[in-house]
Amino acid sequence: MIQGAGDDPYSEFSRDDLVAWLRVWRSDGPSKKPGHAYSNLAFGLLGEVLALSQRRPFHEMLRDELLVPLGMNETSACLSPEQKKRFARPHDNRGRPVVPWTFKAMAGAGALRSSAGDLALFSSRVSDALADPTTTLDRAVRRSAKPLIGLGPRGKKEPVSQCLGWLSMRLEPTAPMMLFHDGGTAGSTAALYICPEKRAALTILANRGVAAGLWSSLKLSWSNPHRLANDIFARL
Repeated sequence: MIQGAGDDPYSEFSRDDLVAWLRVWRSDGPSKKPGHAYSNLAFGLLGEVLALSQRRPFHEMLRDELLVPLGMNETSACLSPEQKKRFARPHDNRGRPVVPWTFKAMAGAGALRSSAGDLALFSSRVSDALADPTTTLDRAVRRSAKPLIGLGPRGKKEPVSQCLGWLSMRLEPTAPMMLFHDGGTAGSTAALYICPEKRAALTILANRGVAAGLWSSLKLSWSNPHRLANDIFARL
């Protein structure tokens, strides 16, 4: 879909480009065996559809409908001059600075920058919403955490299931349930675990290499962060 786009591949990829691609895209046909796959394209496309329905840019819609109501003042797709001074510049596997990705279309797939403090605030608000959903936003948060597709053996919803964005995890029958999501652009990676039962959260943030190379991604996988998060929450 994007070829020869340089170090910032989405910076010039517009909504018109996305629509033009959709017009010529052809599916290989239905799979013979039903399966599950995560799609950054689908999240980016959903963001564009929502923005079109609201007749405003995606980042403005997200700010007004989610970030401001949650008090997440350090989270934005468009950083202020003061925030840019504090932005942790991404680096590749060898420690060389790389260009932070920016978005026109596809912003729903990874345009936001945030802080550890805002992720802690977000985690707290998610836990509050799951425990006592009193507002429209609370109820939307609760729906987002409902397991929909079982990814366990024979389609069971444990130990892992897909929610609306989140993964729901219970690695052992007696372990607390965790909500998990991660993502990365070149040289920047974030992962967030929320344990509503313990009203606790754990985040992993990196600005070197993890999302910039296969070897770094493999090393992170081998460290088994899901198990580490599970063990931390179980001890609380």
